[in-house]
Amino acid sequence: MESTPSFTAGDDPNDFIPPPHAKAASTDDHKGFGTEGSGSSSMAELDNTIPHNNSFELHANSTVAQMELIADLLSKLPAGSDTSNLKKALVDSFSTAHGMLTEYVQMTREREEWWREKLNQERERQNVWEESIQAVVKESELMEKELRNKSRRRSKTLESSGYLTASEMGTIRQRPSQLGLGSPPVVESPEPTPGGGLVAPAIPSPPLTASTLRQASLTRGLSMTSPTSQRPFSLIMGATSPSGEDDPLVDTDDEDEFFDAIESNTLPNLVVADSLSGRRSVGLPPVIDTSQYKAYEHLRQELAISTDDRPPMSLWAVLKNSIGKDLTKISFPVFFNEPTSMLQRMAEDMEFSECLDAAAAEIDPHRRIAFVAAFAMSNYSSTIGRIAKPFNPMLSETFEYVRLDKKYRYVSEQVSHHPPISACWAEAPQWRYYGEVDAQNKFMGKSFEIRPTGVAHADLLLPEDIAPTYPKAKDTTAAGKVVEHYSWKKVTTNISGFILGSPTIDHYGDMIITNHRTGDQCVLTFKPRGWRGRDAYEISGYVADSDGNITYEIAGRWNSQLVARAVGTGIGHLHPDVSVESGKATSEFFLLWRNSEKPPAPFNLTPFAVTLNDCPVDTLRPFLAPTDCRMRPDQRAFELGKYEHANTLKNKQEELQRATRKAREDGRAPQHRPRWFSAETEPDTGERVWAPSKVDDKVEYWVEREKVWRAQQQGKDAHWNGVDTIFIDDEP
Repeated sequence: MESTPSFTAGDDPNDFIPPPHAKAASTDDHKGFGTEGSGSSSMAELDNTIPHNNSFELHANSTVAQMELIADLLSKLPAGSDTSNLKKALVDSFSTAHGMLTEYVQMTREREEWWREKLNQERERQNVWEESIQAVVKESELMEKELRNKSRRRSKTLESSGYLTASEMGTIRQRPSQLGLGSPPVVESPEPTPGGGLVAPAIPSPPLTASTLRQASLTRGLSMTSPTSQRPFSLIMGATSPSGEDDPLVDTDDEDEFFDAIESNTLPNLVVADSLSGRRSVGLPPVIDTSQYKAYEHLRQELAISTDDRPPMSLWAVLKNSIGKDLTKISFPVFFNEPTSMLQRMAEDMEFSECLDAAAAEIDPHRRIAFVAAFAMSNYSSTIGRIAKPFNPMLSETFEYVRLDKKYRYVSEQVSHHPPISACWAEAPQWRYYGEVDAQNKFMGKSFEIRPTGVAHADLLLPEDIAPTYPKAKDTTAAGKVVEHYSWKKVTTNISGFILGSPTIDHYGDMIITNHRTGDQCVLTFKPRGWRGRDAYEISGYVADSDGNITYEIAGRWNSQLVARAVGTGIGHLHPDVSVESGKATSEFFLLWRNSEKPPAPFNLTPFAVTLNDCPVDTLRPFLAPTDCRMRPDQRAFELGKYEHANTLKNKQEELQRATRKAREDGRAPQHRPRWFSAETEPDTGERVWAPSKVDDKVEYWVEREKVWRAQQQGKDAHWNGVDTIFIDDEP
C-alpha cells in the first residue's frame, strides 16, 4: 500500500496531487468520513482517497448545465399564450436543480472535511517531528553535561589520590617541555651548588616538527579521540598516567588554569608589541588628502535605538522545511536581521588591523607570520552573541570605510549574487589586505553550518634591506618597499541551540597561514566547544619553518587573547613563582592579540560594528557611491526600529533586483560586470582573487571618490561614473 501523501501546513490544498490510485477510485460511497472509531486500515484508505474525486467536477458541470437549461426555457416563454406545459417543465427543472445543488453542497462539505482532516494530520505529524528534534537536543545536552561532570570528578580524584603533586596544583603548573608523546623522560637527581642549593638538571627535549605536532594535536582537533590517543600539544601539557598511557581527562584543570591565566592577564614576562599598545603610529601617505575623509574623524558610539525590540518570531517556523538547503536561497523575514549588511560584517575583519602593523614592524619572519595569524583569527571575537543575520547585499552593492586613527581605508563590492561573493581591498602604509567571502551555508536540522571557501591575502610592505630578494612594491605610495605575501582560509562556523532558544556560535578547524616568500607556516587549531564548556573559544597552534621545524608555540582563546613563546625558552612551563636570573628580565611570552572591551549593545553589535552604518548627512552622504549599503532604505529603517516598514522595503528591494535580473536575461539590459573589482588568478596560490581596478597604480574607487569630492567642493555637479541604480527610492 502506498504511503500517505502529505503537504505542508499552510500550502494551497489545490496544489495537492493525490496518488494515482486515488484518482482512479470511485468514492461516491464514502459514509461517515472522519468519525471516531474507524479502523486503521479503513482510515488509511480514506486518507488516501479524496471524497467524490471523480464525480465532484462532473456534478458541478451538470448543475451548471441544468441552470443554463432553466435560463433558456425562461427566455423562450411566449407572451399571451398557454404556458401550462412550459410552467410544468420549469417546475421540474427547478426541482432537479435544487436537488443537484443540495447534493453538490453536501459533496463540498465532505471534501472540505477531508481536507481539514488531512491538514490536522499533517500538523500533528509536524508537531511530533518537532518534539522529537527537541528531545534529541535535550538528550544531547544532558549527555554533554554528564560527561563534563565525570571529567571534572576524575581530575579531582587524581589530585586527591596524590598522583598530582602539590607543586602541580599551582595557578600554572610546571610540566616537562615535552609534547606528551609516550612516557616522560627519566630525570636525574638535582645536583648541589656551591652555595648549598639545588639546581634541577635540564630535561632533554626532542626537536619539534610540524609532523610531530600534528600527531600530538589529534585530541585537540576536530574529532574526539579515544582516551589512549596521543597527548595534544599546548603550552600546558597534561601529565602521563602511571600505566604509561595518555589520558586527555587528566589535564582538564591544567588547561583550564592556563587559559584562565591568559584571560586574567596574569602571565608573567609578557611582552606587548608597540603596535598593540598604541605606542606606534604611521600616518597615511602624504599624497592622500585626508580632508576628504573628515566624516571619519568622529565615529558614532551608539545606535539611534537603545534596545533590541524586534517582534518575537520563531526561527524554527522558518527553517523546519529547509533542512539541507543553502541558507543564501532561503528568504528570511527582516525580523531575523541585524542593522548591518554582509559587506559591513566582512569589514569587521579590520577591527584589529594593529596586528598587521605589528607584523610589518618585526624583523623576525616567524614573529611576523604569528602576528599575521593573530589578525586572521581576531575577527571571530566579534561573533559572540551575534546570531542575527546581516542583510544580504544587492548585486553591485558597495561599502567604504576609513580609519584615520588606524591609518587605513577599505572598500568592498558584491561581485556575484548566485553564488554570493563579496570582494574587498584595504590599504595602509605598511600593508595591504584583500580577499573574498564565498561560503557554503547549510541548515542541518539542529544547527547552521558555514564553510568559507574564499581565500584571504595580506601583503606586508617591508624595507628592502630586510629582504632584498623579495619582489618590489609597485604602488607609488610604497617606494623602496618589498612585498611579503601571506594567504589563508577561514575556519568552519557552527550555530546551534536555537531550537531550545539558547543559540550558541562556535568556530572550529585548522587555519593555515602561509608565507609564500619563505615557505613558513602558522597553524591555528580552533578547538570545538566539545563536551566541556570550558573548552569553548580555545585555540592552540605553532609556527613552523619551511622544513617543518617548530619555532614558536601559540595558545589562547578567540574571545580574549592570543600569546606565543619561542620553543625551548624557560624550564618546563611557566609558573607564577618561576625564578628569573638576577639583573635580567626574560621575555618568555609575547602578546599576539588581545580582545577589546565590548559593552552590551542592541543586537550584540560591537563598538566597532556600531560605527559602520553611520552616515552623517553633510560630511559623508554627498560623497558616497550611490551603491553604498548606507544608502539602503530597508536597512536604515531597520536601524531606526521601523521593523514593519523595513520588511515592506526589503520586499520592494528584492522585487527590483528580480526585475533587473529578468531584464538582463531577456537582453533588455546589459549583462552585469563588477565595477570596482576583476577576477584574476593569484600566482602564488593558483586560485582566484578579486583584484581592485586601478588607474595609474591607484585604486580606481578612491580616484573616483576624490573626483566627486573635489567637484562638490568647487560647487559643481558630480556623478559617479559607471555606477548603476540598485536601491529603491523609498524613504526609510
